[in-house]
Amino acid sequence: MSGESPAVREALAVYAPEVPETETERVPPGYKQTEVGVTPEDWKIVPLSELCHQIVDGTHYTPKYVPEGIPFYSVENVTDNDFKNTRFISPKEHAILAKRCRPERGDILLTRIGSLGDTKLIEWDGEASIYVSLALLKVSDIADANYVYRYSGFRQFVTEVEKRSLLNATPKKINMRDIGNVTIPLPPTLEEQRAIAAALSDVDDLISALDKLIAKKRAVKTAAMQQLLTGKQRLPGFEEEKGYKQTELGRVPKDWRLAPLGSMLIRGRLGGNYPNQDRDESYPLMKMGNIGRGSIELGKVEYVAAGVQPSREDRLRFGDLLFNTRNTLELVGKVAIWRDELPLAYYNSNLMRLEFDSEKVVDLTRLGDSPLLLVQRRGR
Repeated sequence: MSGESPAVREALAVYAPEVPETETERVPPGYKQTEVGVTPEDWKIVPLSELCHQIVDGTHYTPKYVPEGIPFYSVENVTDNDFKNTRFISPKEHAILAKRCRPERGDILLTRIGSLGDTKLIEWDGEASIYVSLALLKVSDIADANYVYRYSGFRQFVTEVEKRSLLNATPKKINMRDIGNVTIPLPPTLEEQRAIAAALSDVDDLISALDKLIAKKRAVKTAAMQQLLTGKQRLPGFEEEKGYKQTELGRVPKDWRLAPLGSMLIRGRLGGNYPNQDRDESYPLMKMGNIGRGSIELGKVEYVAAGVQPSREDRLRFGDLLFNTRNTLELVGKVAIWRDELPLAYYNSNLMRLEFDSEKVVDLTRLGDSPLLLVQRRGR
């Protein structure tokens, strides 16, 4: 990619080379098989308890909140990556809590109750306290905190946290002792750790820049679709009758007509009622939380329970339109078009797959990630 920095290109060449499928199970010279996968021979597998000089959770009681004061972090601040909208406690109460647990620049916050394994590197100065649902990792000088943080975003890390958690606890939870047993592959020198962390940081910056560009382009497309799909702007040669009329859906061109959704459908089918799990051991299962306003959201993906074989009828195909049939009035009716966001996925019984008559409805995959307007072909 032309926008890649030299550090990104070098990191991809060294740490993410293209490996033929037939070679993925072979341990190449200079590498070894470990419990976290194949690593260089001179890397060590080190538990967090040895990498950190302190691993401590936050206060076990709910403090008294005040309108202004010292920020008080909980799971939501880490999972939302939002440390501006926080609760506050008094300086006096913070002083008491800080004797046991004082977050500082360079420390890592880790979610341990409710959400498991999400992390945030503290890259700012300032006083703060944390709740029991968070663990604070103070990395010792044998490791680079940014490297440890970058590895914590790797799926292998989250999987190990989940495996060491209390499987039957509600909400999900991992004990402090078990956090210390989570392992990390560690390059032998701080220089290499920092180089890896810097390369991954460059990749994150590139992704962030691309996300902003995509958001800008999407906004332009949404504006164009709003004009064209509501008839506010007509394409040359298609205006059979000038003027507009008021309908129950709003103002539309006089030569447009409203049609019941059912008249354009071949059929609608609910997905299967499958037991599901968080662990990535089976088939991805799309649920109501994966349906955004016109787009598929993969921030949290659940899976069909291990050992359960979903029906082929519930396998998603490119171009499928998914309709949310459950939840509040605000959320019922959310729709999104499946564009093979994952190589293989199924959908559950909260969602309905709508199949349209191609003679009456335009190709839905052209409508993009915008609020859907069904446009009936002229003359039907």
